[in-house]
Amino acid sequence: MQPIEPPWLISARRELGVKEIPGPGDHPRIVEYLQTVDTLPANLQGNDETAWCSAFVGWNMETQGFPSTEKANAGPG
Repeated sequence: MQPIEPPWLISARRELGVKEIPGPGDHPRIVEYLQTVDTLPANLQGNDETAWCSAFVGWNMETQGFPSTEKANAGPG
């Protein structure tokens, strides 16, 4: 019997392959992740060059009905 994966892991796997667009232009999915972080300045929310690892985790958890830190930093604080 296969173990049942949590919904946030299944959702995260669907996002495999999302990456920054080199040069001008921003990946709309990354921008979507960043826009879930209210504490992030607007100019950083629309730029896929912004570090987006924590924003992705928060977005993923929230879309699956779990709370997130709603912070842009990946470490404590």
